[in-house]
Amino acid sequence: MSGSHPGSLDSVRFPGGNFASGYHWEDGIGPLVDRPEKPNPAWPVWEPNHVGTDEWLTLCELVGAEPMICINAGNGAVEEAVNWVRYCNDPPHTEWGRRRAANGHPTPYNVRLWEVGNELWGTFQINWATSEDYGERFARFAEAMKAADPSIQLIAIGGDMPGALLQKAQGEAMPSLGAEYARHALAKAGDKAWAIAEHAVMGGVLRDASADEAYLSLVAHAHHVGMLLEENRRRLAELAPHVLVTQTEQMVAVGGPDRPSDSSLTAAVVWATFANWFLRSDGFVPLFTRSAMINHGDLLAKERGVVYPFPGYHGQAMYANQPGRTPVRVEMEGPVMRVPAGPFPAAELPCLDAVGLLSVDGEHLAVLLVNRHPEQRIETELEPAGFAPSDRAEVQVLGAARYSERNTWYAPDHVKPFVEHRPVREGRLRIAVPPHSVCVVVFKRASGALA
Repeated sequence: MSGSHPGSLDSVRFPGGNFASGYHWEDGIGPLVDRPEKPNPAWPVWEPNHVGTDEWLTLCELVGAEPMICINAGNGAVEEAVNWVRYCNDPPHTEWGRRRAANGHPTPYNVRLWEVGNELWGTFQINWATSEDYGERFARFAEAMKAADPSIQLIAIGGDMPGALLQKAQGEAMPSLGAEYARHALAKAGDKAWAIAEHAVMGGVLRDASADEAYLSLVAHAHHVGMLLEENRRRLAELAPHVLVTQTEQMVAVGGPDRPSDSSLTAAVVWATFANWFLRSDGFVPLFTRSAMINHGDLLAKERGVVYPFPGYHGQAMYANQPGRTPVRVEMEGPVMRVPAGPFPAAELPCLDAVGLLSVDGEHLAVLLVNRHPEQRIETELEPAGFAPSDRAEVQVLGAARYSERNTWYAPDHVKPFVEHRPVREGRLRIAVPPHSVCVVVFKRASGALA
């Protein structure tokens, strides 16, 4: 719970990814002794159903996160999804409200975000669907779910970012682009969709790559997110101009020791690059969630009774807890690097990525920096234009000697941020951003300076 304190997690997704395509939510409500134990429908493990809707939504309340539920659009029925909406959101005097109250929560949860299925474009999913089939399926679910609660916001399945980039690199069209897979859903029920969901589980094609090759491919993939967003923006403008893009899964998915894995510093560098693109999107990407919270992905781990953070947790906490909220224009000059080989080549990849954010009260300016270069530190000078900074700035850095370094149960703080205060001279700050690092700089407005 302390690792999921308010501010670190804005939204969390339930019940998961592939698992959602075979999950029947009524198995997870009521007394624990009455819940059926079953084989996990997606993975070779046992599912005791000890954590269900009420437990998950209670967790969201405790940590201040907005819940997002991914309904079973694989082998699940429309009525099942509708009843889930009613269980969560109906008043206590209704049939499903009474059942919720009997389980200890008379007040409606008022779950706003509902994702209609998970990755049904993949043949590995239970009852996977072509774009055409999913269009029919989404229309049926969307009509009934919105009838149950018109206030909910529906997210249609989008695409597979790594797949789209592989298609692009091979000179093909990009049927794996989110807007392309969702096109039939939007044609049939676009008026009921709030957004589409893009996913980026990135390491499947990097199993045989060396550590350095895998690292460069991962940061190149993250760099190409901007191009994929623009392709989605262009296509959605034709299909359903009001529909936005959400990122409801993102993970490095590279395994092995001394490699750029989810548990390593690399995951923080990649996540921050994704986040920077979304912050620059002018509201086009309003929601970004990781693939998992604990023991899967790059946030938290529990081992031998010890809960400890991965570097990715620290990167997200740094972004979440800085004061900036409104994006400002950034002009940047700096070195570039090439990624000539691998599945996601990049001819010119800026080593340093930057986003500027102004606080709501105008008193602080945050600059979020990511150095993607695997070996070189970047000497840089920051000059806030139109903002008169005080004579010192706070500089918070998440880095390590190598991009593959990680925390463990016996060294839980091996990779963690350090903070220093650096002098600002003549309105400029000079810093050296370490290789493969995430850096947050916060300027405070000088006393008496006009906002």
